[in-house]
Amino acid sequence: MLNVTLWIVQVFLALFFLAAGIPKISGRGLEQWTGFSDVPRPLTILIGIAEVLGAAGLVLPMATGILPWLTPLAAIGLASWPQVFTFAPTNASTRWRRRCGRASRR
Repeated sequence: MLNVTLWIVQVFLALFFLAAGIPKISGRGLEQWTGFSDVPRPLTILIGIAEVLGAAGLVLPMATGILPWLTPLAAIGLASWPQVFTFAPTNASTRWRRRCGRASRR
């Protein structure tokens, strides 16, 4: 029973991160997302790729039996990913605007 519950949670989280990552890669619908208007496009793509790879890492290693120890590492990485980029988009967008000459330097 615990194994079935674990698979349900893994698949649900993988679908969640896949659904969050694909729009960031494709760029469709980003205007609806709060906070992504100031984030540089390359950083948005990087975040989307990491979310899609993390979604694959939650399910594929255990499902295929190839390196199943990567599944918990993917879960830890996805759990820490939002904390890594909590302040990074603000800092990166400020540097991006300064480099492009859109913000005054102090």
